[in-house]
Amino acid sequence: MGLHAHSHREPHPLPRTFGCASPRPGLALSRRQAMYLATLAVSHAPHTASLHVGTAPAAAASLTDEQALLVEAWAVVQRGYVDPQFGGLDWKGVKAEFLKRKYKDMREARAAASEMISLLGDRYTRYLTPGAYESLLSKYEQPADTGGIGVTVRSLPQGAVEIVSVAKDGAAAAAGLRVGDVFESIDQTADLSSASADEVAGMLLGSLREPVRVGVRRADGSRASFSLTRRVMKQGEVETRLVEAADGRRVGVLRVPVFSAPVGGGGGGGTLDSIISALGSERLKSAQELIIDLRGNVGGHFPSGVEAAKLFLPADAIVVSTVDRTGRPSPVVTFEPGRFSDLRRPTYVLVDKGTASAAEVFAGALQENRCAIVVGEQTYGKGLVQSIQKLTDGSAVVLTVAKYRTPRGIDINGRGITPNLPIRCDTEADAAVCLQASLQSS
Repeated sequence: MGLHAHSHREPHPLPRTFGCASPRPGLALSRRQAMYLATLAVSHAPHTASLHVGTAPAAAASLTDEQALLVEAWAVVQRGYVDPQFGGLDWKGVKAEFLKRKYKDMREARAAASEMISLLGDRYTRYLTPGAYESLLSKYEQPADTGGIGVTVRSLPQGAVEIVSVAKDGAAAAAGLRVGDVFESIDQTADLSSASADEVAGMLLGSLREPVRVGVRRADGSRASFSLTRRVMKQGEVETRLVEAADGRRVGVLRVPVFSAPVGGGGGGGTLDSIISALGSERLKSAQELIIDLRGNVGGHFPSGVEAAKLFLPADAIVVSTVDRTGRPSPVVTFEPGRFSDLRRPTYVLVDKGTASAAEVFAGALQENRCAIVVGEQTYGKGLVQSIQKLTDGSAVVLTVAKYRTPRGIDINGRGITPNLPIRCDTEADAAVCLQASLQSS
């Protein structure tokens, strides 16, 4: 299959020399203008870019419990949704319509809340039952004895949840799970057709050494089942290697599977520390070229992706901008040269159609500041920021509160990043081989 493209924009021109370009005149911004993005995000799927967790004010006491839930969920959207026109809906009329209905219990009211929010037509804005909310939080509020199987998952448009990357040292890799496998069952849950990536990721977590049984549908239509034992998840650890090209050049490969924040319980120091350590190692110091491999990286912890990009950027460079419901852009800017911004060696960012969210921000920042050449496929196109608001009954609303733009102000949502050097490169293919092929065909 050829390049999977969502956009007709032309690729950015290749830099004539390597090393980041100076910011254009007029782009230097004050600290007061910069906004650091939300501080909490999930690391499992492109349908969450950045998640801030808060608590919604309670609804009026004169309502029944079921009505109060609906009003509370409605109010979260009313106050914070990124589109003040609500996609053309009469949002106040929607509330009145749902309050007319009779609800026997909270189960019916929660189903109605989910239906109400789905009317927005935004698949990233959604209602979470108390159980789904707890599953979502468990992915980044892990006790020390919590483990996983070592996969990154995402929701597909048709509702299924598929694996987009498999950690080399995880239980999934050892058992034989593959990229592209779609989950059909997990333990006692035999039907996952309507489950979100949040829910699937939560089901895969559990006590260390506790087994979990999963059933998947493979890319060829066959089915397989596996029994796995959960392990400590080393979130955000990068992989490095040094290869020698045919002409004798030393090419360093830095594989970043996901962007994550530091976590406790032996989970590691997060992606930023891992990148700094890797680039400071003797192995990559000796490299004459650098490939940053973001294939299958669905994003994860948004601020970590932003901070990682800053490592390669000059002072006064725009990393990304967010645009809230008022339409005002709030840029994130560097105030000093990044630790690795002055390395005068060719740098390439390798992407594919699974590269999303924070990983797209990273790629776009380096590309548009002329710090790297982007190689690969059109990326996923996830340019939205979400906030989680917890409701009184323990359920929650995941709400799209902002959009983000690349340094040049491009909205990539639904379109993705256009590579400078387009080429199809499967996740399992050798990054250095893919780069060489792209250079030869350019």
